[in-house]
Amino acid sequence: MSHHSPEIRVENLSWSVGTAPILDAVTCHAPSRRFTGLIGPNGSGKTSLLSAIAHLTRPDDGTVLIGGEPAAGLHRREFARTVALVEQHSATDLELTVEQIVELGMIPRRGGWARPAPTGSTDVVTESLAMAGIAALRHRLWQSLSGGERQKTQLARAFAQQPCVLLLDEPTNHLDVSASLELLDLIRARGLTTVAAMHDLNLAAMYCDHLVVLDRGRVVTEGAPDTVLTEQLLADVYGIDAIVQPHPRTGRPMVVLCGTTGAAIERLSS
Repeated sequence: MSHHSPEIRVENLSWSVGTAPILDAVTCHAPSRRFTGLIGPNGSGKTSLLSAIAHLTRPDDGTVLIGGEPAAGLHRREFARTVALVEQHSATDLELTVEQIVELGMIPRRGGWARPAPTGSTDVVTESLAMAGIAALRHRLWQSLSGGERQKTQLARAFAQQPCVLLLDEPTNHLDVSASLELLDLIRARGLTTVAAMHDLNLAAMYCDHLVVLDRGRVVTEGAPDTVLTEQLLADVYGIDAIVQPHPRTGRPMVVLCGTTGAAIERLSS
């Protein structure tokens, strides 16, 4: 994979569990070196799409292209050197230090855990800790970290992987407002091709360059936040009554919630 930060294209991707369709002919893209947000209600397929891009699930049909190359054709090690995934949930009982967890990101570069670390590995870990803003936590045990510190540690581990593509599943889950903004600032500053499942619409509008809207396993629309986030879309997809207006400082769309619509009740009962 020679592309520095390649575009991702998903073409007609379908995946079912038993007879239940999870992803239905999904076609979308994530522009190179841009922050793409996957948004949609719970159960819309955001995490499933991320898993398919990350090669964690094998779709029934369709293709994921990274830099124009089928992801399925990449060797596992080459894929791990290209794509880093930060999942929503992580083990809570790891008896490792922050430094040791970040070092795990170097495994694809060394060709295996038992092989000697390549020259400069210590520098990469140090730089990754600094980029994630957790250099002072280097020798802390994972079990002693707060939720925000754990998220930053996982992000530093992903940085140490030196990927071209960064995938994140609900990166701000369980974080307070300040920690959420700080984490998203760190992610955006890297300038990688980034795809993140996002729950908070205003954070998605604030940080994402490109949005993909999913509903019941299908793509509803995709594009820039100011074209995608409309009051009609929020009513149709989320079943909410909302006002969408430009943010007074950034000009990006801002969602002001007013309540639910009848569609929300119909969705819950269907």
